[in-house]
Amino acid sequence: MRYHNTIKSITIGSFDGLHLAHQQLISQAEMIVAIERNSGYLTPGYKRSLYTDTPIIFYHFDKIRRLDPAAFVTKLQEDFPQLRQIIIGYDFHFGRDKRGNAALLQTLFEGEVKIVEEITLEGIPIHSKTIKALLREGNIHSASALLGRAYRIEGEIISGQGLGATNLVPTLNIQTHPYQLPLEGVYATRTQIRGAWLPSVSFVGHRVSTDGSFAVETHIIGEDVGTLDGTVWVEFVSFIRPNQKFDSLPALKQQIEKDIQTAQKVLP
Repeated sequence: MRYHNTIKSITIGSFDGLHLAHQQLISQAEMIVAIERNSGYLTPGYKRSLYTDTPIIFYHFDKIRRLDPAAFVTKLQEDFPQLRQIIIGYDFHFGRDKRGNAALLQTLFEGEVKIVEEITLEGIPIHSKTIKALLREGNIHSASALLGRAYRIEGEIISGQGLGATNLVPTLNIQTHPYQLPLEGVYATRTQIRGAWLPSVSFVGHRVSTDGSFAVETHIIGEDVGTLDGTVWVEFVSFIRPNQKFDSLPALKQQIEKDIQTAQKVLP
């Protein structure tokens, strides 16, 4: 807590995604106070720290949800005794039932409250919910533009059906949680293997041509990575096609080969 005793400027919010608008707030603060909710994340938990050099402290939503606005401000002042400035977005709400807003914060806090107005990119307001909606539509390019980087997910390698290596193409099967996944379909991606980003093609969705179960699978293009365990990152570059059902494994394999060719054309 000694470090917090020196902090004079903070910014508060969920900061899910650490997108371009978030960066405007963060660039003006000494520390980020991130509200953690454990649901539908672009950057779950500590993953936010991967996209900023500004220190982050987490307030779990369940532990502060019952604080009224005045009690919440009191907590901030107790946690940051030298606090002089709070930087927030124009739509920031706080306290039980979101009763507090920017105007009330200016009344309750004796220091400066700096309000950052809505940030847009080519006329599109930049919000986490907008980015999530774009991902659910498969609009990878727009989602990544608002983020200011390619969208990534991390997952643990798990056992798959065993069909890939024998009948289709070898894939890494990945269990992800709690990331916001994009529209079911096939994507040109890059997958981080042993510290290197390799070209790949990835599938997200229900395996409607085989067992019907939900899967996230990635095939490394042009390289045999052998048997792996642990976790990997997958970075989405471009949407190739929606999920679809094939009548046979040979027909599915033929389409996968076309998907690989498409991915090779768009990947850097």
